[in-house]
Amino acid sequence: MKNAQQPAPDLRLFTWIPVATPPTPEEALAEDHTLLLAIQNIGIAQGAYTPEKNQFYQHCERYDSFDDEPVPGWTREQQINNYLEWEMEEVYPEGHEEADWGTTVTHWMLVPNPPTEPA
Repeated sequence: MKNAQQPAPDLRLFTWIPVATPPTPEEALAEDHTLLLAIQNIGIAQGAYTPEKNQFYQHCERYDSFDDEPVPGWTREQQINNYLEWEMEEVYPEGHEEADWGTTVTHWMLVPNPPTEPA
């Protein structure tokens, strides 16, 4: 006899939820969904949540080059733009000792990803 498939967990979609109410483990790991974060002074950013650490993260691009040697033929802006890397940066709820400009998350929302194949 085949194992009965478990019903999909109830996911809270399309609702801004204060970070004081974190995502459930099912929401944090929901496949085919994206977690959006409302970050003070920044706006809305794609993010992630780790239930084991009770920690939110924002996806962001950061200049990650400590070798500041000029690249022949590139302007400073071109050099920076060519050394941007995607990072997962911790963000914190209001009142947290590490919360600061651009790192304070107030709400989160889970949304389904768009279809990858044409209809």
